[in-house]
This record gives sequence, structure tokens and C-alpha cells, in this order.
Amino acid sequence: MSTSIIFFRYDLRIKDNEALFKASLHEKCLPVFILDTEYLKLETTSVFHLNFLNESIKNLSENLKNFGAELNFYKGDTIQILKTLIKKFKIRSIYSNKIFKDNFFFKLDSKLRDFFAAENVDWIETNQFGIQLSHRQRGTWSLDWRKFVMGGLSSPPQKTKFIKTNSLFDDFSK
Repeated sequence: MSTSIIFFRYDLRIKDNEALFKASLHEKCLPVFILDTEYLKLETTSVFHLNFLNESIKNLSENLKNFGAELNFYKGDTIQILKTLIKKFKIRSIYSNKIFKDNFFFKLDSKLRDFFAAENVDWIETNQFGIQLSHRQRGTWSLDWRKFVMGGLSSPPQKTKFIKTNSLFDDFSK
């Protein structure tokens, strides 16, 4: 029986979310958002941004209910949280959308790649909004963009068995 994680990062959509669709093809799927405590310490993290993020997470949580799912929200160290979830649910595949943020996420993603490789977990990242973050070629980006735009929307998530965890870590309100 295969269980996947849909790791929501900063693309909190249900519609046209390729990573969510692919994760929902597994027999079980664990929808996760992690608010990394190191992110909270950055100078660029403002109260305004956190309020917007909180409202967006509430909206995502409500939208997931239409598919029989609940968002599992964690606050803490991203790698430690994922380590616990991987072990508890025997995860072999994690899906997320690539994000284009700052140096914090660049370093975190590098650590995540190493961690997932050590744990023998596949991390499948999909492009969001047609933005190409890897394997870009100067002469073909416009053709790739056109192919993306003409390709249509990603399918909605499948009604798989979504997992709701007990609170393993601090919640967002603390």
C-alpha cells in the first residue's frame, strides 16, 4: 500500500495543482503544510505576510474538505517534521511545487534533497504557473511556455484516502 505526502509550500491551490493531483493517485495521501520556525526568524517575515499566510492556509483547509481531506499543519523544523512523518507513515514519495523564493528556501531545498536521498524518498517537484526553475534553456523558454499554456489545467485531486494526523507539533496559533 503506497502513501504519499503532498507538501504544500507556497502554492496553496487546489485547482490546477499538478503536485496535489499526482500525490492523490496513491492509495493514501497526507496533505501537509509546515511553517518552519527558522523562517519566522527572517527579517523579511512580517506580521502582514503571516496574517495573509494564515488566511490562505484556512482557505486551503476548507477547500481540501471538498475532497474528503484535512490539512495537517505543523510548525517547527521542516526536516525533523518530515522525518517523523516519513517514519510513521512509511512514506516513499513526496510531492510539492517548486518555489522561487529567497536564499532561505534555496538552502532548505538543498538540505531536503540530501535528506530525501538518504531516506530513499522520491521528491517529485512540479512547476507552478509554467515558470521553469530548472533545466531552462535560453532559446527554448518561450516554446516551453507556450506548450505549458496550451496544455490545459491539471486534473483535480482524486478521492483517495486522505490521512489526518494527530497533532505531532505546535499549531499555527501559538
